Amino acid sequence: MEKAGKKLGMKVGVEIFADRNYEDDGNLVSRSKDNALIVDPEIAKKHVIKMVQNQAINCYSGKQVPCEIDAICVHGDGSSAVNTAKQIKEGLIKSGVTLKPLNKMKKFM
Repeated sequence: MEKAGKKLGMKVGVEIFADRNYEDDGNLVSRSKDNALIVDPEIAKKHVIKMVQNQAINCYSGKQVPCEIDAICVHGDGSSAVNTAKQIKEGLIKSGVTLKPLNKMKKFM
């Protein structure tokens, strides 16, 4: 979708998932697999910080797939979603990342 949007001249925000694992091709691990979800807020925080710092998707195998990252999704249906979001926010700020709404990012102005 990112490539298609950019091809059409659209401004595209790229979103990663804090609480999901990725396959080596960049797709999400199927929810039918045991390793699909990241339920521990601390692990999710480390997962996101590494992705943002490296501008790459962390695959479950350890491989990294380069990826422009503009937004982070935490699925709200998990029992630890609120705590996960709080820990990620705190971790990113402590890591020196400036958080802002998409419409305040230079690429969207």
